[in-house]
Amino acid sequence: ELPELFAALGTEGMGGAPPGVPPALWASMCKKRLEHMHESNHLTMPQREEHLQKRHFHVPGRGRRVLTLQEDPTGRFGGSCSSGTVLWPAATALIEHLDAEVEKSCLNCRVLELGAGCGAVGMFLSIFKGCEAWLTEAPEQLPLLARNASENSPDGLDLQVAPLKWGDAQALEQLVALGTFDMIVGSDVTYRPECLSDLLSTAQQLLSRHGRFFLSFQDRPGEEAHLEAGLQTSGFRPLKRLTKAAKLEGQEEVQIVIIELCHAGAEPEVIRPPQATGNVEDEFFRLTGIRPEPVVVPKREKPRAAEPKPKASFKERVVKDLLDRGMVDYLGDVDEETKSKVAASAGYPLSMLQRPSQQARLDEAMAAAGEDWFSSKGKGPNVAEPAEDRPQESEEKSAFSKQGLVLKCLDGLDWELQDTEDALSVTVTFTHELWLGLCGVSGGTAFKEAVSFELSEEELRVLHAGSVVLDLRLPATVDAPNASASVSNRKMRVAVKAPQISKGT
Repeated sequence: ELPELFAALGTEGMGGAPPGVPPALWASMCKKRLEHMHESNHLTMPQREEHLQKRHFHVPGRGRRVLTLQEDPTGRFGGSCSSGTVLWPAATALIEHLDAEVEKSCLNCRVLELGAGCGAVGMFLSIFKGCEAWLTEAPEQLPLLARNASENSPDGLDLQVAPLKWGDAQALEQLVALGTFDMIVGSDVTYRPECLSDLLSTAQQLLSRHGRFFLSFQDRPGEEAHLEAGLQTSGFRPLKRLTKAAKLEGQEEVQIVIIELCHAGAEPEVIRPPQATGNVEDEFFRLTGIRPEPVVVPKREKPRAAEPKPKASFKERVVKDLLDRGMVDYLGDVDEETKSKVAASAGYPLSMLQRPSQQARLDEAMAAAGEDWFSSKGKGPNVAEPAEDRPQESEEKSAFSKQGLVLKCLDGLDWELQDTEDALSVTVTFTHELWLGLCGVSGGTAFKEAVSFELSEEELRVLHAGSVVLDLRLPATVDAPNASASVSNRKMRVAVKAPQISKGT
């Protein structure tokens, strides 16, 4: 089987084994690979996916930057045992180096990754640096590469996957037609000396005149020497060489060599994101051939800070609280300045606070003690007269028989009593100021819902939110169960009519 085996691998006999590899070991490796390829060809897609392993690679540096990579260490998913199916330390070291070399938001930078494998380097430049990245790999490796690109960039971004075999003239012609690249990267792609010529020739054709070519590889015996020999005839010249230590989880630390190259007859340009408006327009014209119209951004004036509202004093807060609760009668004497401030802040008319002081009320009651308070319309509670100035008993009974006796009446409440031969009618009207003051108790409830009345044979009570606002002793006994009443929202009026049982004396 060995002649057919080596013929399939492109070698002739045992002489095709790599230097330093025993022939028996080389033959065993080749046979094992063919067994894997044969087994993979008979697996369904779900069975192939079971062999994938997920790795979360945390990019060193500030911020939480993570790449999620699907690896195929057994080669069952892609049907190949290529080394490009897992993440290697050379890729992580190159990512760390490019993180410092490439600035963020380089939207005008086109990047090509050769031998992308899992695609870690190109995806890092696309996702975290904003570059337009093309990931290329051999055709048999594309399913795994495309899967990783799709998982890390669900929105697509500027991330493309394309087949490319080094030295393939047709594939190179298609890529060159899309434009050259500002940067080419490759990690662990120089371990096969027989492929170095095609690798360098491919990069030579795809790299722009002032572009840069980054290579990283593990420091293996003889690998760098073969690369230096190939560079002498490639048209590239080295710009920088450095070594970095790299380590993957569960593996030993290794030394990685990173080499930066450029065209032999040109100076490389450092790709930086455009800063000024003119630079952005020039870059847009270079990429699209369209010169955008200048954009004039108007200057924004700094908004002025709003002047802080003066804080209400303790007295003003107490007055407003009593006013909101409909307890104006409890205010007592309030100076005019406080009245004006509270009325302006609460939105109430100033007349609501124009109440006479307690002393003024007492003086007014004493002065009006001898006057006749039983007029056709009563406003306010009747005040008891002093005994020495009290009229004769017959006159008091006559007045009481006409209008009744007011036991309680809030200021601003108008009432009228009409006494006919067979019925008594009482109309109670709330003034606007009184209703506005009472709204603090009912919370702005409708008049019909807030106002009610109680009628007995000798007394009528009008209530607001359960509190008595008018208590009237009737001049005659009425038939309360057969009384009729109406409540008007619009007029804020309560009208009660009850048939008389007998006239009071």
